[in-house]
Parts: sequence; C-alpha cells; structure tokens
Amino acid sequence: MHLISVVPGSSFAMSLEAGHEPLGRAEFSEAMAALAPFETSPRLAVALSGGPDSTALLLLAEEWVRVHDGTLVAFIVDHGLRDGSAAETQVVARRCSKRGIASRILTWSGPKPATAIEETARHTRYRLLETACRRHGVLHLLTAHHRQDHLETVALRIEAGSGPMGLAGMSRCVERPAFRILRPLLGIHPARLKATLREKGEHWLDDPMNRDPRFARVRLRQQGVPDCGAGHSARRTELECELARHLPGVAHIDGRGVAALDRPGWQRLPADVRDLVLVRLAMTVGGRSYPPATHKTSRLARLLHSNERVATTLGRCRWQGGGEVTIRRERRNLPVIEGQGGEGEILWDGRFRVSVPDGPWRIHPAGSSFPVVEPLSGGPWSPGAPSIRFAPRQPLTAPLFLNGASGERQRRAGTGNSLIQSP
Repeated sequence: MHLISVVPGSSFAMSLEAGHEPLGRAEFSEAMAALAPFETSPRLAVALSGGPDSTALLLLAEEWVRVHDGTLVAFIVDHGLRDGSAAETQVVARRCSKRGIASRILTWSGPKPATAIEETARHTRYRLLETACRRHGVLHLLTAHHRQDHLETVALRIEAGSGPMGLAGMSRCVERPAFRILRPLLGIHPARLKATLREKGEHWLDDPMNRDPRFARVRLRQQGVPDCGAGHSARRTELECELARHLPGVAHIDGRGVAALDRPGWQRLPADVRDLVLVRLAMTVGGRSYPPATHKTSRLARLLHSNERVATTLGRCRWQGGGEVTIRRERRNLPVIEGQGGEGEILWDGRFRVSVPDGPWRIHPAGSSFPVVEPLSGGPWSPGAPSIRFAPRQPLTAPLFLNGASGERQRRAGTGNSLIQSP
C-alpha cells in the first residue's frame, strides 16, 4: 500500500476528476439530515481504512460534528491479511492524531481463512466495529459506501437471483440492536470524494487488494459495472419504511426468541410487504445475516395464502400453526462455544447476547434452542453472572431512542445519548 497525494489544481488531478465537483459541507449536511434523528451532541464513529472514500468521509464528518457540538472517533480495522497492514493502520492513526481526531485500531487476531476471504473479512470487520461502538458509546457508525459500491451490490445480487429487497441494493441506514450503520455517501460518485481530498490538499492510502481478482467485486469492477439501479436505494428505503409500519401489527416476538405471525393480518398486507415480513422474521428468529433464498420464501408465502395448516421450515426456523403461526429456531446446528474469560459479551447463534465473567466457560443449547452457560472451572458463577438476553443480529423492528430529558421511549425520535432495543 502506498500514499497518493496530488497537488490541488494540477493537470493530473483535474483530468481524474473532470466533471466531478468536490462534496461540500452543505451537501453533506443534507445527506446527514436525511438520516436523522441524532441525539443532542451526537457521538459518531467513522469506519476508516485510510483510502480515499473513508478519508473524505472522516473530514466531512469532522466538520459536521463540530457544527452539531458532537464528538467523533475513527475505528481503523487491521484485517492482518497482508504483510505490513499493522504498520499501515499506525500511519492512519497518526494522521488522525495530527487532526485532533480520536482513533482506535481494531485487530483481527487468530487464523485467517483460505477461502471465502471477502465474506469472512466483512463479517469480522462488522463484529469488531460493533464491539467498539458498544464500548465507546457510539450510536451512529458511518461507512463510506458510495454510488459505485451500490451499483456493484445490485449487479452481484442480480447474478445471485435475489428478491426485491436485495435488488434494491444497499440501505442508507441499517438498524442494529445498539447502534445504526449510516451511509451518507451512498448516492455520491467516488470521483467526487477524491476531488474533495484534492481540494483540501489531503492524501490517502492505495490498497492493492482493491485490484485483487480473487474477489468478486474486483472482477466485476474490471469487467465494467452496469448501471443497474443507482436509484434503487430510494426504493429500498421505501420498502423498509413500509415494513416498519406494517410488521408490528402482524408479528411479535418474546424474550426467548419465539415469534408469532397473525396469518389473516399478514394476508391483508400489501403485496410488496408480505414477503419482506417473512424474510425479516426468518432472519430475526434464525439469527441469520442474510435472507433465505427467494424461491423458498415464495413457497412459504403460497402456503400461508392457502387454507392449509402450516408445518414447514424457512431460514433455520420451524413455522407451525393455523390462524396464528409460531416461528421457532430449529434445534439442529446449534453452536457450542467455549472461552477462557475476558471476552465480555458473546453473540450466540446470531440471537442471544451472553455476558460471561472471567474464567473458562461453555455456551451450549438447552432442551430448546435457548442457550445455557456453564463454568468449566468447577466453581460457581459470581453473583449476577452470566446474563443472557435476546438481542439478535437482525432486530425484528428498529431500535428505539431513549429520550435523555424525559426518559420516555420514542421511535426514531430522541434527544438522549442511548439506545434501547425493540422489541
């Protein structure tokens, strides 16, 4: 990896960014306003790689938090997939320090995969970022995904045969149990981000892995990305709003991760929303990161529209019932996890957050799909430990902001600095 820096106004810079204006403070503020609400004195984090996109985002976010009396921290992930990556993250951290921006380096330790590198790295990166957000009280994690990233995502999902939500591409806002992932640059061409840095006289790191043909996105980029849906992000937002409006009226879930679907109510939903409800239920109850296959979801939808009693599976879940359909995680393929202590909170099976104390432990399923934690040292747990709560990777409904002034719970409208999970 090497630094790229071009003097503002040079012929080289102008030829690269011809026709692409820098992204200014006002336009970025409009993009952030569309992602509201934010608490008073918002605390933001930027996922910073040191490349041009995330570096531009960091500088724009720094200006935004200053205006809004907020704070900013940069999370720099060291994947350890290349020689010298640790030194490079130190370079990025020092550049943050020179600007007076706090930063934290998050390291992926342990063995690295020989296959599915891209997917495994992405899962690990978000796990590290989520842990960091929790530790530092960050409610809003900004990532630098831009217009070309969105187009690549749509193209890859067309190739994979995704459903309507998948074909709508990337979402500007992803709700997690304790924080939100925000993508304010999703409609911006990456050349504008480089133009922004050149205007400010800033430099960035060039990552050779962005040209590595082992990765599907790189191969697609080299072939040429078709313009197959830059405007789809707005459609995805519309679908997510529709889902958020209708889902609470037809489905609920308890603290043990068992959901119930009002079948007649589901049948009356708009056509675009019905399959999305099934996908969301499957992901929440099943603890999955990705939706089930479209043809499997459609098959369940046809069954729910019939008069037949439901007894089937979808997304690692068992669906059973008549007028009310109960959805439970299947008992097969439940994980057994062991640790030595000091891990803090563990996400078990993508569904339950388990806080474990120091000392060796094991998490395994009970008679149902609920986890049990046992000490391996032979001694009892300390008082109050461990704690287990249902807080899935994909919440059924969006988190709620806790109003710091009144203590009242309000959906998507808060002035405090904490989040509480819904349901």
